[in-house]
Amino acid sequence: MLISLLNSILKPNNIEREAVYYKTKELNQIAKIPQEFAVKVWRPTVFNLVPPQKPFKYIVLSFAYLLRLLSNRNYFLIQVFDNEQNVSSLLVVPKIFKFDYMKKKDIQFIYVMTNANYRGMNIAAATVLEAVKHLTEKVDGYWYVTNTTNKASIRVAEKLGFKRITN
Repeated sequence: MLISLLNSILKPNNIEREAVYYKTKELNQIAKIPQEFAVKVWRPTVFNLVPPQKPFKYIVLSFAYLLRLLSNRNYFLIQVFDNEQNVSSLLVVPKIFKFDYMKKKDIQFIYVMTNANYRGMNIAAATVLEAVKHLTEKVDGYWYVTNTTNKASIRVAEKLGFKRITN
């Protein structure tokens, strides 16, 4: 029943069908979060099931995380702030059944976003590298998923050392 529910809520949408996938085992250390910025890490709790500013559908992954049904414990959101301004964020997601291209100990970075006022400063790359510091289990491979039309995100993936798998 849980798999059926996961499938109905997390079914591919048009964005995912237009996605481009990148993979790597090691990341290029090309950027760091500026010292004056703050990093917040969200992980699901019984009273906080939906990642901040992300779709409600992720409540299903949060339940799976809390019930220890995910392939690994690396499910969290990273947010970077300059004072109170949200500068960048991303969601780290472990392998689930619909991600058949991933191995059990792989993770993927999704919803990698940077505030327009902070673009071109390597903040997205720095946020990915910051996320790696917060992994709770060993990872065999990293995946980066973005839309085929998002050229800036594609450049971030390539600068970090990801290799294109599709499209």
